[in-house]
Amino acid sequence: MKTNEYTLQEIPIQELLKKAHEFQRLKKKWHFHILLPGCKFNNKKLHAFVLENETDIQYFVSYSKKRRMNEGKMMVKLLYGEMILENVEDEQHPPKEIECILERARALNKIGEEWEHHLLSPKCIFNKNKGKWVNVFEDNEEVVESITVYEPISDLKKIERLYYAQKK
Repeated sequence: MKTNEYTLQEIPIQELLKKAHEFQRLKKKWHFHILLPGCKFNNKKLHAFVLENETDIQYFVSYSKKRRMNEGKMMVKLLYGEMILENVEDEQHPPKEIECILERARALNKIGEEWEHHLLSPKCIFNKNKGKWVNVFEDNEEVVESITVYEPISDLKKIERLYYAQKK
């Protein structure tokens, strides 16, 4: 898949996961995305699992008929540590955009509707706000973004717990 001036190299999911572990071991700057068909970042009718190696400017994708939530859970823990999905009370009050995302995510989880979330790093190929971090929430009705100059780990924890609690 070609996105802007970047080409995503299509590889099998096991190879993609292996590369992520290697990037982590070598202390490369990397991140990943799970994209639904019809997502604003996915022009295919398949689910996409995207891996970006910012250090070496490499981009990989693995397509599938089903969303790869188990692989995503494994990857988010590899990237941010085991604590990222633990339900630890955070006293930090999120920005209003994040509160809106959390409310919508809870409501969609309650009725079993799919939604997706992306944290776009300052150098992410999908990020139009270069130099800033962008939290993107997307469902069938709306897209909500929260833009910060810092990596919003506290907000990410709240959203990721809800994201991986989805039934689908």
